Amino acid sequence: MVETIEDFSAATEYERLVLNQLFPLFPDDAMGNTLDLREAIQGTGPAKHGMTAVIKMFADDRNLQGVLAPLAFSAAWKVIDLLIELALAQGGFQPGGQAGRWSISRKVQLAGQAPGDQLLGVDMEVWQAICFAYARTEEHRHCLIHRRASFTERPLRLAGKKQDGEPLLPLDEKELRAFVNIAQLLGTVVGEAPMPERTVGQLRFLLQQMSRHIGCEFAQSLPLGPVVSVFMCLQPDEGKGWLADFAYVHQKMDRSMPHYLADVWIDIPNESGYRLFGHLEQLPKDKIAIRLDALPDYLSLC
Repeated sequence: MVETIEDFSAATEYERLVLNQLFPLFPDDAMGNTLDLREAIQGTGPAKHGMTAVIKMFADDRNLQGVLAPLAFSAAWKVIDLLIELALAQGGFQPGGQAGRWSISRKVQLAGQAPGDQLLGVDMEVWQAICFAYARTEEHRHCLIHRRASFTERPLRLAGKKQDGEPLLPLDEKELRAFVNIAQLLGTVVGEAPMPERTVGQLRFLLQQMSRHIGCEFAQSLPLGPVVSVFMCLQPDEGKGWLADFAYVHQKMDRSMPHYLADVWIDIPNESGYRLFGHLEQLPKDKIAIRLDALPDYLSLC
């Protein structure tokens, strides 16, 4: 049984490795983007874009993902199943089954009562949505493992029937990928509560992709990525401190890479050993005054 975070990590290590290989959260060819706005902000040059080229191992990764999607779904379901088991153990719940082992049906029944929100450091709304995604794919998992599932590669789709013969609501490609990515995100943050705000936003985005099944709608969500490294600099504020033109950064990102997240690195003139750092989604959309001795919560010195 899974009773500790160490138990969970060991019991899901293989599944998390498989998922990261088959359905990477951030595809290699989407990484390595940069946007350098330092010269543009200073008025000495244009914005500069950069992208790292990556050689892919497979000629058609989507074909490979299609063939192995059932394996990925099964692995993802196990990761979430054992996360539920961990949350139940931490809440003091007992298996109540034969040989003192948890049955899936009992975990599905009790999941929403477990303190998973505390385990992950998320609000109860997000935890309940995770439990819904788990419970409402239980029969899909049983069809795949114990009965007969209907699976197609193009379009990617997983369907099946309940024991009484009633058809299941199929999982389409968007929902399958979202479920797999939910398991990956959760697998990386267990034991690191509270969950980072960006990760919570991404989790909300993925749960929103499964709204047809879980019946939850989420605002304030963030796409998975990719993440762009944006470089900017502070400007002197007439001897009073510094100005940070976040409005310009938001404008450039909205125009050139509107669906990307961004890590913003901020140079401080005449301070070669220090930089400020922030996540773009947390930065105000204005040009604001900055005091280095009283930084706002959304900026850190590094």
